[in-house]
Amino acid sequence: MSHTESDLWNPVGRILSEKGIDAQAVLPLLGAYIDLLVEWNQRTNLTAHRTPEDIVIHHFVDSLMLLGVMDLPQGMSMVDVGSGAGFPGLPIRIARPDIRLTIIESKRKAVDFLSEATSILKMGDVRIITERAEKAGREDSLRESFDCAVARALAKVPVACEYLFPLVKTGGKVYLWAGPSFEEDSITTAIEMLGGKYVAKHPYSLPEGGSKRWIVEIAKTRPTPPNFPRRTGVAKKRPL
Repeated sequence: MSHTESDLWNPVGRILSEKGIDAQAVLPLLGAYIDLLVEWNQRTNLTAHRTPEDIVIHHFVDSLMLLGVMDLPQGMSMVDVGSGAGFPGLPIRIARPDIRLTIIESKRKAVDFLSEATSILKMGDVRIITERAEKAGREDSLRESFDCAVARALAKVPVACEYLFPLVKTGGKVYLWAGPSFEEDSITTAIEMLGGKYVAKHPYSLPEGGSKRWIVEIAKTRPTPPNFPRRTGVAKKRPL
């Protein structure tokens, strides 16, 4: 099957077309990404979705939905926290090469994959940091230095907020992927304590159907207090 010619890519093509992005420049890179991910998955468990069809729908389309619901500024800096095999950050960066992407990932096998993937995809300017989110958020070189932060399947939304907000500049945005049961009331306390303001939850569904999902948009309106993020493991044990 040709990765670039199969009907498999129609949902990706629609998202790209709506944003005026040249699919012919993007699909070959995503195809190479699939090949590498399938190869790695044969020897290590990077992702539960292992076929090209599943990777396109559950990783590429799901990641690129951010472009479908938001107009991201040109040249913005983005940090993807807990990216695993590169989602959502790498597909977004492939579609939008103007974005300055940093990935923070603590798992060594994922970092090794990301290093090879960014080399093969000729994205050497993507910065990969091997670090836990709690520690990264306390480092002067990273704290409050990004225009936006993204996370998908990282943790429950209030927990993810504590990981991401310390990394974002005042005036920046946090975007979180959430399941059908998400309610904005669940993050009211967290975002008030972390310096945020709830903006919206943007609905979407994957091409195969199923429940409505959300991309949660939160603005950062003031600096995050210095006691956040709390020490490693506390956010999960005692969510805000």
